[in-house]
Amino acid sequence: MSDAFIAGIIDIPGFSTQEERTPASQPFEDAAAAKAYDPFEIIYNVPRSQMPHIYIDSGTEDGLIREARELAQILMLNNVPFDYMQSRGRHNSEYWRRSIGHMMAIQYEVMERALGNRP
Repeated sequence: MSDAFIAGIIDIPGFSTQEERTPASQPFEDAAAAKAYDPFEIIYNVPRSQMPHIYIDSGTEDGLIREARELAQILMLNNVPFDYMQSRGRHNSEYWRRSIGHMMAIQYEVMERALGNRP
């Protein structure tokens, strides 16, 4: 399947193509706004009881694989629970089509635990 085919399925203005889904280097209003989204600030400053579920998934040919691995190491060193997945591929629709089933199964279990339906 091509990105054009996937774009037709998604059909969300401003989000349908790979280019639209790729961040366009929008600057934050100030340093405090940027800090609020900094994963390292969250890891070190959010109490574990309030920590969201963290799922990291990256293709081995993705330009962000090094950062994904570094973040996983920092989470491990700080005893933060998370799920990590990597497999062959780049940051594109082909990779996500292959990964979505696994990703959704993990998220389903996370929600079931949050609802008290799992130990």
